[in-house]
Parts: sequence; C-alpha cells; structure tokens
Amino acid sequence: MHFADKTVLLTGASSGIGAELARELAARGSRLILLGRRKKVLEAMAADLPAAQGSHLAMTIDLANPADIERLGDELVKSSITPELLILNAGMSSGFSAQAIDMEKIEELFQVNFFSVVKLIQLFLPGMMKRKSGWIAVTSSLAGYRGMPSSADYAASKAALSVFAESMRLDLWQSGIGVTIISPGFVRTPMTANHQFHMPFLLDSDQAARIILRGLQREKLEIHFPYRLSILAKASRLLSSRFYAALMHDRRKGKPPG
Repeated sequence: MHFADKTVLLTGASSGIGAELARELAARGSRLILLGRRKKVLEAMAADLPAAQGSHLAMTIDLANPADIERLGDELVKSSITPELLILNAGMSSGFSAQAIDMEKIEELFQVNFFSVVKLIQLFLPGMMKRKSGWIAVTSSLAGYRGMPSSADYAASKAALSVFAESMRLDLWQSGIGVTIISPGFVRTPMTANHQFHMPFLLDSDQAARIILRGLQREKLEIHFPYRLSILAKASRLLSSRFYAALMHDRRKGKPPG
C-alpha cells in the first residue's frame, strides 16, 4: 500500500498515536480527514501538516455521541469525499471495579471503542464497495487477547472489536477491501499517562505510529507490538483458565507507575 495521494480518515487525531500518524501520513503525501474532539488543536495541526497544505480537513466529533457520528458521515458523503483508507484509532479506557460496576461508564466506553468504529465502517464501506478498493484499519489492543485485571470493560470492548474486524475481513475477502487489526501494547499517550501500574515494554507514540504505517504499507492483516509483549499475550491463550487466573489476578496491585 502506498500513502501518497490517498484520502485517509483518521480518528483520535489530536493526540497520542493519532497525532503521530497524522504527521507521518502527511509527510508521505496523504490527504487527511482529521477527527477528534478538540477543534483548535485539530485546526492547528491541519494548518501545520506538510505536503498537502490547505487540503487537509479537521472535523470535530464526539464519538460517544451516535448522532454526532451520523452528522459527520452525512457531511462527508454529501461532499462526495470517500476515504480510501480508514484508520479508526480513537479509544478510551477507564478503571474497572468488579465490586462497583458502573453501567453508564461501560456503555460510554463501548460506544467509543466499539460502536463508533462499526458506525464509521457502515458509513464509508458502501463507497469502497462501489470502487472495489479500500482499506480499513482498526486499533484494538493486546488487552483484547484475554481477560485483564481491573480492565473488564476495556478488554471486552477491544476483544469485541478484534473479532468484529476479523469477521468483516472474511466477508470482504477478495472484494478489493482489506481489513487490518492493530493491537498495540503499552504506548506513552495521554490515555496511559495516569496508569499507576508497571507497563512493560512501553513505547513512545512516534515509535508506535511508524510500526503501524510500516505494517499497513506491507498490507499486513494484523499489526501487533511490541513484539515480545505480543508473543506473551498470544501465548497466554494456551494457558489453562485456572493457571491464568492465579497468575494474573493481582498483576496490577501495588505496582509502581510506568
């Protein structure tokens, strides 16, 4: 896959991995549709990006609000803008307590991490199907491979996203449309800044962005990193449920900040 002259829709573009992806893609000649919640940050970024000066779009959106997604989709469809690459990168996390389950917080998290992704795919997939070409990349997580302590809501949302994307890939196979699942481990971003536990193999967001784009350039169907942590996460699925529970149940208690 080449990025030059491609129209790329990128969510979560105002910070973290999304912001680094925007800079890298613009440097490679992509025209970007930057989606995020912070209008001034997005507009400043769009104005400063190289290569396609004046052609990038910055659009504010609250992915926790389904009506907001519908509105934005209508605007883009009516303007005949049809992205050739979707990088659905936005996400949120929250602390989870089994003793105090907060349904409102869980519903918001699933709306951002799962349902907003499905909705954006629904909006732009018809244009890709008509052209018989396009690529969809969703940012899941290594946390979606197996249950994680204090993360039942986040891990479940990412597991749902990964299985949805993989199933979509099967349905779209040989249609000209590819689907990539991006599964990062711990990355230094505003979302992880307040984690009060050890984060092994922590990467900076610019490192993560380069790994993602290298994988997309090669049209990899799964991009998982860092390598050592992803191998451990994959291997954990071979462990018995009892052994895994005994190993992991207090893994995030009493750990120093990463």
